[in-house]
Amino acid sequence: MNTRRIKELIIIATILITYNVLVFVIPFKKNAVFAVSYIFTMIAIFGFAVSYWVAFDKAETLREKFLSFPIFRFGVIYLIVQLCCASFFMKLNIFINIPVWIVVLPYVVILAIAIIKVLIIDIARDRIASVATKEEINTRFITLFQIDIKTLSDRAKDEKVQERLLKFAEMVRFSDPVSIEQVREIEANMAKVFNDMNTLIRNGNNDVDEMINELEILLAERNAKCKALRK
Repeated sequence: MNTRRIKELIIIATILITYNVLVFVIPFKKNAVFAVSYIFTMIAIFGFAVSYWVAFDKAETLREKFLSFPIFRFGVIYLIVQLCCASFFMKLNIFINIPVWIVVLPYVVILAIAIIKVLIIDIARDRIASVATKEEINTRFITLFQIDIKTLSDRAKDEKVQERLLKFAEMVRFSDPVSIEQVREIEANMAKVFNDMNTLIRNGNNDVDEMINELEILLAERNAKCKALRK
């Protein structure tokens, strides 16, 4: 068991012990209202723990933690609201006899709202994460292609070739960053031309003007199709 998990368990245990000590030391009337309030508050404490683990247990990147935080926040809100309601009814129960149904009703409603809200947030989190991952994949080609072109320009021995490659890298940088299915073939052709050019330059052959021209034409065609198909 790692240190973080031990700290998490200590926090939950502290909340449980503190609540149980207070609720049994304070002279509340021990009847059905007390029992129902106690049970639903214990559910809220465990719900708080579950909301934390659902939110952060598998979150590794900053984006994942940011998207997961609303789940934890609502778990905290649910616990606070339940504690306030339970404290109110337990205190009121000292002075007057409260029908159990009056206590059960708000507790059930609060619990139902908490469950539905957490599930909605969790679904939204997964949806946003899925879209973000897809977008990241769709921008990978242009990002890596620009890096490859700049790296190749450093290897070229001819200054004219270096200049043309750097200029082309800027064209790639300001091109449409998101790839779509309809331009996959063009991108595959760009990758093939680049690989052939890379082989030539690595072998000391800098006669690659025609290949750079071909890449510029393919990039222009790709950007034109991306622009047209997104209208």
